[in-house]
Amino acid sequence: MHRLSIRNRKFILYALALVICIVLAVGFAKRFTKLIWKPAKGDERAAIYNAKPIADSAKIFEAGAMPTKLSDPANFGFVPFVKIDGIAVDGFERQNEAVFSADGNVKGVTTFRGNALRNVSGTADPQIISGKFSATWKTGIGKASGVTKNLDARGQPLVINWSDEVKQVLVRPDSKKNKADFTEVIYASRDGRIYFLDIEDGSYTREPIVLQTPVTGTATMCPDGKPVYVVGAGDCAKNEDSSIYVINLLNGQIIEKFGERSNFSMKLPEEKYDFYASALFSDKGDCLVAQGENGVIYSYAVMTEGSGGDIKVNLRQKTEFTYTYDNGVSATSSSGIAAWGEYVYSCDEDGHLLCTNINTLETVWVRKLGECFSCTPVLEEDREAGTVFIYIGSSLDRDKGKNVKGFSYITKLNAATGDIIWQREYKTRVTKLTDGGFMGTACLGSGSLSDYVFFTAVGTTGKKADKKNGIVLAVNKKTGGIKYYVRLKHYAASSPVCVYGSDGTGYLIICDNDGNLFLLDGESGKCKDTRKIGERITSEPAVFGNRLIIGTESKIYGISLE
Repeated sequence: MHRLSIRNRKFILYALALVICIVLAVGFAKRFTKLIWKPAKGDERAAIYNAKPIADSAKIFEAGAMPTKLSDPANFGFVPFVKIDGIAVDGFERQNEAVFSADGNVKGVTTFRGNALRNVSGTADPQIISGKFSATWKTGIGKASGVTKNLDARGQPLVINWSDEVKQVLVRPDSKKNKADFTEVIYASRDGRIYFLDIEDGSYTREPIVLQTPVTGTATMCPDGKPVYVVGAGDCAKNEDSSIYVINLLNGQIIEKFGERSNFSMKLPEEKYDFYASALFSDKGDCLVAQGENGVIYSYAVMTEGSGGDIKVNLRQKTEFTYTYDNGVSATSSSGIAAWGEYVYSCDEDGHLLCTNINTLETVWVRKLGECFSCTPVLEEDREAGTVFIYIGSSLDRDKGKNVKGFSYITKLNAATGDIIWQREYKTRVTKLTDGGFMGTACLGSGSLSDYVFFTAVGTTGKKADKKNGIVLAVNKKTGGIKYYVRLKHYAASSPVCVYGSDGTGYLIICDNDGNLFLLDGESGKCKDTRKIGERITSEPAVFGNRLIIGTESKIYGISLE
């Protein structure tokens, strides 16, 4: 009996050891195959937090924008350069004052993040009640042209619900012309073509427009519904066709092409001639504004005549604005622009954020906020505070042949003065091939998520630096405190998007570099649903009704939300 007892004990011990090994193996397997981790709580308040009330003189609604001691352009050796119709000038005053706002009378997504403030990511139809991904269609597009191998498709598709008058001219199949509430997806692609699709099934609504130059950024449409389309070439440093194109969609003709090899004869650190930043139309003053990678901000007075199927467009009073710092080298930019009132907010690759009066081309203030910027500023009107706020994240550039460690930052500023309201820093690691930090544009929550702004980061997992993983941050708008953060196995360079259910529930859509879509509960960060499409996603989805439209390197996807 004693020997049998010992054997039984050994058997039990061996069995327990085997069970423990199995449990550990399963745990490790889940850990290494897991795509998204459970949300973790963050810090209650940002390290840099300015709780002082905003003085009347620093309220943009009352006093406009003006510099402080910290944001005076003179502090940076700032030297501006202005041209009007190709002639260098010392001063400028726009004939018809431009005003930018969040207003628009077109049903759809007409520019990156919906308007000049870049603060609309997506809205959902009340039919969305369960918070799940549903049916999917996909339409193939051509291979990238010329020099664009392994090029990121960063552009957000546009979605337009055309008026009946314009629809009869634009759309080719009679079945589409007579379709009630017809909505069209317009996507400028890496293969140098502009595609037109029915949002419901992905079928073609007309023949593509061929630009013969790749596009990687987001296009822009006139916010008043006129079929005037503006898009810039991307990754064309060796291509003489690198330009910004203004196109009449009624006939597919190029109205104007500008930006070709223009750098004011100043030294650029390297060839910077891409135009992937999304342009803007003012809602007053008929002003078109666009920025190139060469750091030049271009603007035109846009004159249109006619309506419906007979529209003529002329661009007049071409202005070009750029600048240098102490070193005399022209600034370059890989980020987008936002605008409010008469002020345009832009970034450069040296980590500066600028506020420029577009009607006088005078830079009001400048702030140094990091190493580099790859995203677009997001603006928020706060009538109670009396001003407009800016939310932005900085990034860290890769160094060829080296892995780099440093810091990236997320910051909230007063758009009137450039004063920092709060700021957080994150250790960031970038590889030889991948930049890091906050590559995507911030997403402002509304409704049930109105207290938060959301960010995605590359190469950082909270307080640690990680070259592959990424994080999703839910940040309190007022204090900069972290509500929660979610770790991703594959980083998300794509910008986050908010959608809302019929019961007011807010959801967050995240797309990662491995082709995974996540639908998170915006309040808690818990994952509600996932979808794998098989291609990396670097562009921001467009949301219209209960449809999610995504452009990748070789396809356009339509995914329903139910």
